[in-house]
Amino acid sequence: MSTMGAADWSTFFDAVKAVFDLHLASMEWPPENNPVFVEDFPKEKTGAGYDTTFDVILWNVHGSRMAVTAQQGPNGPIRPNGIQLRGRRPSPTKLGYVEETWGWKEAMTAQFTVYAKSNQRANELVTWFHRMMLQYAFGYKFFQGRGVTYFAFEERMPDRKSQDFGQELYIRELRYAVHLNLQDVFEAKTLEDVTISASMRHGGELATFDVNNDGQ
Repeated sequence: MSTMGAADWSTFFDAVKAVFDLHLASMEWPPENNPVFVEDFPKEKTGAGYDTTFDVILWNVHGSRMAVTAQQGPNGPIRPNGIQLRGRRPSPTKLGYVEETWGWKEAMTAQFTVYAKSNQRANELVTWFHRMMLQYAFGYKFFQGRGVTYFAFEERMPDRKSQDFGQELYIRELRYAVHLNLQDVFEAKTLEDVTISASMRHGGELATFDVNNDGQ
């Protein structure tokens, strides 16, 4: 059984949400100034449209691929094209079965998008969020024990504005390179001894024997 911490796309963003809540609580801002961290832009309770009463930070996976596991290979960097067996043990609940742990590493680009009602507020929030990510990633090593094997700031995208949500909003986008250690556990049935009988003629008689018998 592998002892490496594991994460996937969703659990990484769950970890960022935990960081966000901790850091936001330490700011002691008035509730009306608190941004929200969500996957989808919030809707109004009446269902009439989007709720733009709060500043919003959205998250999404910009892209992901198998991570390079070695820089020096016969043809350059090695990037596996499949999953690898990391451990095997007898099933604790089923006789004749084993539990196999299979894993792989992915290089993901995580994107965070700030929506704010003013240009100044957008700049304040993107700075606050970016410093938070670097502080918890490197200062507190918050992600390191949660299946993240590599974390780096990748880029800040050009500033822009949008009216996609019924109001002019100022947008800031940040991207981070994140290597995730993913793994799954599968059950497999063990191969049992198979008895194979073979027959041959010897001296005109048909003799039958077990090919698995070593003669002892």
